[in-house]
Amino acid sequence: MKTGGQLLKQGMQGHAVAEFQKLLGVKADGKFGAGTKKAVVDLSRHAEQLDRGQRALGL
Repeated sequence: MKTGGQLLKQGMQGHAVAEFQKLLGVKADGKFGAGTKKAVVDLSRHAEQLDRGQRALGL
C-alpha cells in the first residue's frame, strides 16, 4: 500500500504506518502486522465488490 509517496508493507513500523492504521480504523500501534494486513485485504475486497456492482448496473 502506498501512502504519501511511501510504500508500506507488512513488517514495517513507524509514524506512516500508524497514520495508515488510523485511516483503516484499526489499532494505531505503528506496527504493520497481521491485523493491518487483514484490514487492507478486507478493504481491497470491498472495493472490488463495489466496482463489480457498479459495472453490473452500468455506472
